[in-house]
Amino acid sequence: ADLRQLPMPAARCAHLAPMYGSNSSVYTLQLQARCMVAQQATRERHRFLAGTLSRKKENELHIVEFQEDQHEFFGSAIYTMPGEVWALASSPLDPAIVAASVRTGDGFQNGVFRLPEESGAADAAAAADESGYDGGAESRVESEAVEVSLFADSPRKQEEILFHPHDEAGGAPSNRVMFMDDTYARVFDFEGGSLTELASMAVSEGEEALCAGWNPHKREQIVVASGSGVAQWDLRAKKGSALIPAAHEFGVTSLDFNPNRASVLVTSGEDRLVKFWDMRMSEKPLMTLANHTHWVTQVKYNPFHDQLITTAGSDHRVNLWRITSISSQPLVELEGNEDGSDSADVKVLTFPEPEDSVYSLAWSAYTAWVFASLSFEGRILLHHVPE
Repeated sequence: ADLRQLPMPAARCAHLAPMYGSNSSVYTLQLQARCMVAQQATRERHRFLAGTLSRKKENELHIVEFQEDQHEFFGSAIYTMPGEVWALASSPLDPAIVAASVRTGDGFQNGVFRLPEESGAADAAAAADESGYDGGAESRVESEAVEVSLFADSPRKQEEILFHPHDEAGGAPSNRVMFMDDTYARVFDFEGGSLTELASMAVSEGEEALCAGWNPHKREQIVVASGSGVAQWDLRAKKGSALIPAAHEFGVTSLDFNPNRASVLVTSGEDRLVKFWDMRMSEKPLMTLANHTHWVTQVKYNPFHDQLITTAGSDHRVNLWRITSISSQPLVELEGNEDGSDSADVKVLTFPEPEDSVYSLAWSAYTAWVFASLSFEGRILLHHVPE
């Protein structure tokens, strides 16, 4: 079936991209890396942010852009960072604002950074083309990312950083951002260029907190994975309750909310599995996917179409799935798959990856048909949903 025939919310129909095959484009950071996110406030271009992780060289934050008309994938801007970037989040309101957990020689700096104005993506693309650009980072560094506001009472590495989910339905914008280390989740208001703490909760539940998600359907609720279990927390009451006591046998590695079904959550784990849950009845998963041969490091819902899922693992694999039976709008007509089946739930494709663990996935904030993966060696691969 043509995956591009999935129903699209009316508000985003204007951003339909031209169709592509399953080829991948490559951008090389030239340093090791673990975290990459889409630039959420940029809704008219495919842009991603990635931070490097080097103990010997100066670390950088790269803005990487894909231009559809030229089919070019290039570094739009590079900023120096004060240390290794271990966690990263992009503001949904301001493309120049990022939150990060950065390890320096004196410990971790956790807070908000502002990226100075770029010299221009078009100029960067033209310069790359003239110099025989090969998809890697150049020596061009725009400037240093500016520290806007740090919170000094937490010198620990942050396991997760999340901005308050953006409301496209017209709700009041929020500048809240959450930082979570292995024990505490702290919610801040970022107004006037400073961080003001609103809430602090011990969320580890006896085991180290590993990952978290901010519920886009219930803005005062977060979900936190600690060890093998998952709990939900009310930010107003600052109270938590067990949601899934044993989601994955050896530990949860990531989780994500279905963007269109308020009760559905997906998790990945060290048991090589991906599981879908109904949070109202979480005694057993709605569905389990098993295609990875080692840890599943990340799982991501497509923000436009909840039928599309991507998974990545330490087995070097990036998988694209079509999971229709538990989606918000199941496909009515199926034309069969490459394996001859007409199942509503299939692995569409495994994208070729370098021989290294894949730690991060990000769907473009611009259209539904583009996403990127980041391997530990610092290679960003841009992928297209195939016809």
